[in-house]
Amino acid sequence: MQHPSYIVAYDVSQEGIWRYAISNTAVPLLFVLAGIAVLIYSIRRRQRDLIGFVSLWLIVSICVGLPGSWNVVSQRMQCIDWLRAGDFEIVEGPVANFKPMPYTGHSLEVFTVNNVTFRYSDYDISQGGFNNTASHGGPIHEGLHVRIAHRQGRILRLEITQ
Repeated sequence: MQHPSYIVAYDVSQEGIWRYAISNTAVPLLFVLAGIAVLIYSIRRRQRDLIGFVSLWLIVSICVGLPGSWNVVSQRMQCIDWLRAGDFEIVEGPVANFKPMPYTGHSLEVFTVNNVTFRYSDYDISQGGFNNTASHGGPIHEGLHVRIAHRQGRILRLEITQ
């Protein structure tokens, strides 16, 4: 039996961490900086009602935005570490039970390879790893022969047949 020839369609270690670190900390940081600027303005103008609102704004931005950003970055770093250390399993075979995510989201893309099920979405980057759905240009489709390096349901490297 001839083994299929693969090409790498995704590799978490090639994606890099800085794009995620910058894009996922920029928005919360902008909220915090905007809040600080408005707080300074409202203190100088002695606008008590605005001071209270902006203080709440800052607390929420710091307590929700920054930990969420850190989670995205740390999960991506964990996936890169697993791949580089060889701390993963490999599954190989045809994609079965493929259920694509609708273009508008609101559900996960799901498929199975040799009784191992994978679930992901373009709209959820909190787990690190592959998340490019077919409806947004991803390569997975029913019957495609793949080889996947994975851990804890996360796709670390995806190889597809040519």
